[in-house]
Amino acid sequence: MLTRKTFHAFRSISGPPKKSVELPKYDLVIVGGGIVGCATARQLLIEKPNLKIALVEKEKELAVHQSGHNSGVIHAGIYYTPGSLKAKLCVEGLDLSYEFFDKEKIPYKKTGKLIVAVEQEEVPRLDVCVLNSTIFKK
Repeated sequence: MLTRKTFHAFRSISGPPKKSVELPKYDLVIVGGGIVGCATARQLLIEKPNLKIALVEKEKELAVHQSGHNSGVIHAGIYYTPGSLKAKLCVEGLDLSYEFFDKEKIPYKKTGKLIVAVEQEEVPRLDVCVLNSTIFKK
């Protein structure tokens, strides 16, 4: 198994190594251990369980950057144009998330979201969000 020390050793080599090193073989290498990298690895293993995947991350833990600092909400897609790919994927992701949480017995709360217009010119954008949310419920 490649470890952090292994990568450090490889980076510090100037010139070819003095002896041959047997490295593990993988079908696929995913670079980045954030939510996208981890979710990609998971989905690929669900679809192809025999696939040998290496997930490499420069940090000591997974999801320590943006993935680990998000707001903790599952987006419903109300900010996107109804029917757009982003909106469809948001709704699909929302459904899959709750399905996964239930299956794995991960506790969660559906608290909703309060979106407030601070300036008068923001009201029309909120009207669009309300319209989009009613479209997605159908």
